[in-house]
Amino acid sequence: MSSLLIVSVLAVLVPLFVSRVTWIRIPIVVGEILVGVLVGKSGFNLIHTSQWLEFLRFFGLSYLMFVSGLELDFKTLRPEKFGKHRGFRHSLTDAPMFAVISCALTFGLSLLFSIWLHEHHFIKSPFLFALIITTTSLTVVVPVLKEYDLMQTAFGQHMMAAAVFADFFTMLFISVAASLFKGGQSTSVFLVFILIFLLIALYHVFQRFPALTAVRNLAHGTAQLGIRASMALMIIFMALSQTLGVQVILGTFLAGVLVGLINEQEKTDVFHKLDAIGFGFLIPIFFIMVGVNFNLHSLLVDPKALLLLPLLFLATYVFKALPILILRLCYPWRQTLAGATLLTTQMSVTVAAAAVGLKIGAISSGVDTAIVFVAMSTAVISPVIFGKLLPARVDQKKSRSLMRRTRPPRRPVSPSQGQ
Repeated sequence: MSSLLIVSVLAVLVPLFVSRVTWIRIPIVVGEILVGVLVGKSGFNLIHTSQWLEFLRFFGLSYLMFVSGLELDFKTLRPEKFGKHRGFRHSLTDAPMFAVISCALTFGLSLLFSIWLHEHHFIKSPFLFALIITTTSLTVVVPVLKEYDLMQTAFGQHMMAAAVFADFFTMLFISVAASLFKGGQSTSVFLVFILIFLLIALYHVFQRFPALTAVRNLAHGTAQLGIRASMALMIIFMALSQTLGVQVILGTFLAGVLVGLINEQEKTDVFHKLDAIGFGFLIPIFFIMVGVNFNLHSLLVDPKALLLLPLLFLATYVFKALPILILRLCYPWRQTLAGATLLTTQMSVTVAAAAVGLKIGAISSGVDTAIVFVAMSTAVISPVIFGKLLPARVDQKKSRSLMRRTRPPRRPVSPSQGQ
C-alpha cells in the first residue's frame, strides 16, 4: 500500500512541477515516466510491485487505449468534395489521401529496416517493430495544434488526419502482429476482425435508437448513464478480447472508437468526464509504472539494444518525416518541415505497443527500454522544434487560407495590425 501511496502523490506533484518548467515544453506523460524512473528500478527503487499496482497499471493501459479511441475524429479522414478546380496535385495532398500515403510509406520504410534488424538478431518480429516505428502520439499532437490554434486550419487538418490514421492503422494491426508471432499462421488472427464487425454492428444498432428524453435525464446527477454505458462497453470489449485471444488494448481501443462515434454530435460532456476519470487517476499510474519498470541496466548490458538506440532514433525521424514532405506541394518549406517534425512524435500507443512486444517475447527488455527512451525523446524534442520552425503567420487565428503558398512575414502580426 505504501507504493500505491507514493505513486498517487507523485501523480499529483508531476503536473505542478511540469507547469513550472517554462524554458522547455515537457508533456505531462513524459514527466510521469521520468519521475517513475527516479523512484523505480533505475533510481531509488522505492516502488515495489503489488497486486493493486499491477491491476491499476493494466487497467490504466486499457483505459489509455480507450481514450485514444475516443480522440479519433474520423471527420478528418472523410474525402473532400470533388471540385472543378481539383487536379491530381490537390488530390494527392487531400487530408485523407495524405494520411494514407504518409502512413503507408512510413510503414514500408520501417518494415525494410525491421527486416534488416531481424536478420541481424536485434528483434524477433519485424512486422510488430515496423508498426511501433509507425505509431504517432495523438496525446501530444492534439494539444500542440490547439496551443498554436491550428485545429481548424487546412494545415492542422492535414496533421490530424495523418495522426488519426497512423494511430488507427497501428492499433488495428498490432494485435494481428502479436497473434502471428505467437501462433504463426494461426486462425486466431482472423478473430481480430470479429471485434471490428461487432463495432460496426453495435454502431448501426445505436444509430437506430434516437436519444430519448428519459435517457437524457439520466445522463447527469447520480445516474451518469452515459459514463456507465461507456465503461460497460469498454469492459465488454475487454472480455471479448480475452475470450477471442486478441490483445486487450485493441478491444478497449475499439470500444473508445464506438463510444466516440455514438456520441459524435454531443461529445463535450461525456468526453470531459471520461477524460477526467482517465487522466485524473488511471492513466498517470500507468505512465509512472512505465518509468518504474524502465530498466536502464538491461539497456546498458545489452550491446545490441544499446546499438539499436541511436539507429531507432534516427529511423523514427527519417522514416516518419520523409513522407510528410509531400506537403511541400501546397505549403512553404518551413511549414512543411514543422509538420514533418510534429508527426514524428511518439508516446502513448508506442509505449503500449512496446509493452505488448515485451509481454509476448517479440522484443527484449533492453529493446523495450530503447523504444520507451526514443518515444520520450520525441515527445519532448519534436514539439519544441515544431514551434521554432512554424512560420509566424501560421500561429494566428486568422490564418484560414493556408493552402495559398504565400511567403510568411519575418515578424508576427498582432491581431490589431491584422485588422
